[in-house]
Amino acid sequence: MQDISIDEDSGEVYFATPLGLVSFLGTAVAPQETLENARVFPNPVRPSFTGSVTIDGLTENANVKITDLNGNLVYEEVSEGGSIQWDTTAFGRYRVASGVYFIMITAEDAVETKIVKLMIIR
Repeated sequence: MQDISIDEDSGEVYFATPLGLVSFLGTAVAPQETLENARVFPNPVRPSFTGSVTIDGLTENANVKITDLNGNLVYEEVSEGGSIQWDTTAFGRYRVASGVYFIMITAEDAVETKIVKLMIIR
């Protein structure tokens, strides 16, 4: 191994070796200074999608709560960096139903908040 570099915007890690360059695209990205660019993707989540939803543009240690339209909490996590992954299950038990979900993001200092909407189509 000759060198390691991280693209903080994409989370891609590059490894330089005597045999060439290799990269790994992880899910971790650097935290943002504000929640201004917080977003969720894919949005909408279509029936054929089987992966996890990504919520990025987060500040470090942001609290993320996801609720259905009735206000029922289906997921909660504190970010360790600039993004989190949600497998679209209610606390890992069952897949949530089709519908609109509110993603409420609060910065660690609780001064800044943002709400993002997500549509899931099963």
